[in-house]
Amino acid sequence: MDEEGWVKMWRVSLKSSVWQNANTWMVWSWCLMKATHETYKFPFNGEDVEIIPGQFVTGIKKAIKEVPISAQTYRTAITYLKSTGRTTIKTTNKFSLITVINWAKYQ
Repeated sequence: MDEEGWVKMWRVSLKSSVWQNANTWMVWSWCLMKATHETYKFPFNGEDVEIIPGQFVTGIKKAIKEVPISAQTYRTAITYLKSTGRTTIKTTNKFSLITVINWAKYQ
């Protein structure tokens, strides 16, 4: 993944429910910055997994290393983002594919 570039941060975010919890805001910001801006594939179990703009692959261990919070705090935040329609999560026994809903709006 290319770690250069930018995302938009809207001032209206200051009034959002995500802003009200520092851990949720940190996880949300991390999701926005981790999401890819171009389609790519990676091999997994003998197949190519396609990642499209707005998605990224992670796991709990990697996530809590990159977002310095506890595993439970991460799970709580990511569950909230999912329940409020900001993300979707497809989980396998090896990784999670997170999709930022309306990702293009942040670019």
